[in-house]
Amino acid sequence: MPSSFFFLEKEFPILFTLGSTAERYYHHAPAYCLSRLRAFGEKLTEYLFHDRNLAKPLRGWYSPEGLKTLLQQDLDAADRKLLTSRRAVVPKTVVA
Repeated sequence: MPSSFFFLEKEFPILFTLGSTAERYYHHAPAYCLSRLRAFGEKLTEYLFHDRNLAKPLRGWYSPEGLKTLLQQDLDAADRKLLTSRRAVVPKTVVA
């Protein structure tokens, strides 16, 4: 069965590998699947920082300080919506 992440293979091979690995282990090793999804999210955030020429946060890509740095930048509406749409993941103190 082809991966749902196939569209990333040419332009973002690392994201493709992380996503398809998470997908492959979903039923057999859910904890490993989640670790690959976290790595996927961290790498995606790293790409977003690099693409927008943003300064790296001091503590890490997924820390509240990192998200705050992203949200304080001049992002277009689509990026801002993507970062704030999952409030369960983003701490309220960062989004507010």
